[in-house]
Amino acid sequence: MKENLLRIFATLYRNNYPEYIHLSDIYKEMEIITNKKNANNGASIRARLEINCKESDAFNNKDELFMLKEKGSGLWKSCFYENIVRMSFLKIGDILTREELLNLFKISGMSGIMKSNKTYSIVLILSNNDFYEDSEIADGEIIYTGQGKIGDQKLEGNNLILANSSKDNLPIYLFSKDDELKFHFEGVFALNGKPYKDIEKNRLVYKFPLKLVNSTEELVYSKEEYEKIQKLFAELEQKSKKERKLDFVDDPIKIKKYNKKDYDKQLRKGKIDYVTRAIVNTAQGEITEKDILDHEIKQVMKLKINELVEEMKRFFDNKKDDEGYDIKSFYIDNEGNIIEKYIEVKSTKGDESTPIEISSNEIEFAKKHKDNYFIYRVYNCKNSIRKVKVIKASDLFCKSKFKLVSTNYRIYGK
Repeated sequence: MKENLLRIFATLYRNNYPEYIHLSDIYKEMEIITNKKNANNGASIRARLEINCKESDAFNNKDELFMLKEKGSGLWKSCFYENIVRMSFLKIGDILTREELLNLFKISGMSGIMKSNKTYSIVLILSNNDFYEDSEIADGEIIYTGQGKIGDQKLEGNNLILANSSKDNLPIYLFSKDDELKFHFEGVFALNGKPYKDIEKNRLVYKFPLKLVNSTEELVYSKEEYEKIQKLFAELEQKSKKERKLDFVDDPIKIKKYNKKDYDKQLRKGKIDYVTRAIVNTAQGEITEKDILDHEIKQVMKLKINELVEEMKRFFDNKKDDEGYDIKSFYIDNEGNIIEKYIEVKSTKGDESTPIEISSNEIEFAKKHKDNYFIYRVYNCKNSIRKVKVIKASDLFCKSKFKLVSTNYRIYGK
């Protein structure tokens, strides 16, 4: 009963319920979990809440797990509300100390797999960044090896908890531990298939397929809103075209190193205005892509292969969202052959240290065209003179230069 109540509060908080939840909602959720009608109009549920609430006359002076807004209101709150909200604001790359991790998730000891009843969650720990080095990862998916370092592993204890996580609606928070005993948040994962047996170092182990949970909000505009935004783009582009310049820089790119940022200890307040951000980012991206296209057309004309310009324009005007690149261009190799050049434009208002978002589709295309795929990393876009640095696909997959972090993926410097 106590664990089910903690599960209900944590689940509802993750679904954006207010901090105080009415008994009627708690009763409904309990019936769903137990698959049976609450006995005696929920008397046992109320009793369990009161036993673990200081404001109640029935408090047993042991664990305080729940808070009553005021007697007779029927409104209850988990004592771990702030923890669960804080967990929902974790960002990939955030760093926690051991104490911060234990306090946030309300867990008492450290192991590879840990379940927290109080925040109703699973914490997985990977040591020495083996999340990237040793695990199989692609498109936000990994294969996690079960708990148990000696002898054959068994599907019991924490391994069984992980195996049942989807059925029990338990979110999985994955952290990698570095050599300085700092814990790096890798994202919220869920089971992506049944666990299976494998033989590793002459012993039986259990493998758990996991997939990064996608929490990106989809933006939908009405026809009127879309036309208004398009008009805004056109005015912005025309107004600033004479002032805009691209400055190509040959220096090696210096993107911020992964996990080398301070952990924000303050609870992040407020919500991001996704619509406004989408408008700004789309305007910035479209304008920058057109300027890069103009630059490439000039380069192609200098090579005296003007007949290919129309093909470049045609591709740009008709490209699909899943092409894997933004601009088709051309260059001449040392043997005089005309080679297609695939350019993905990544623009940010920040400086060159800002990490770059890249989709799994773009990653796959880059892998297939390592020799002629380029990322044009455009930064300082808030200025009229924008800096451009070029990343070759062959460098993108070089572990000594960049790290791909599955958000989908985010590019960091090494």
